[in-house]
Amino acid sequence: MPVPLALNSGSDRQPPDITQVMRRRLTAVHAEPVPTVVVAGPVDWQATALSGAARLRACIDRAAVELASAMRSHQQ
Repeated sequence: MPVPLALNSGSDRQPPDITQVMRRRLTAVHAEPVPTVVVAGPVDWQATALSGAARLRACIDRAAVELASAMRSHQQ
């Protein structure tokens, strides 16, 4: 089953291995994580500038397109 990975981070930096750990665990239960990982941090929570909000929105949109494509492939 295709799944998105989305993380809510307490800092601006995401630990590099957390997505690898999550991918392995999801794969172990027969899930198929999509390539794009959505990470929101303090900068995103306080984004008043359009550029910060647009970056997160673009990442979410990319992950959604990948998930929709994977779901279509999974159903066939």
